[in-house]
Amino acid sequence: MCEDEMPLSELRTLLSAMGDPELLRFGEVAKYMLTLEANAAADHGAYSLRLVEARAEWVRRHAGSAIEGSF
Repeated sequence: MCEDEMPLSELRTLLSAMGDPELLRFGEVAKYMLTLEANAAADHGAYSLRLVEARAEWVRRHAGSAIEGSF
């Protein structure tokens, strides 16, 4: 389990309050935690959810722009 796992509604609230640089950093960390180089004991399901939600928030903010698919 991700040590600071939170309910989906709280995660979405947190992501929506982040600025773009912070949201990008959050998404990149979640993406890294899903790689083989990351801790093998990590709960990949929790990080997968974080990455999906971070990407959804980014797309919501930047839909139709050139940076929509940035991460």
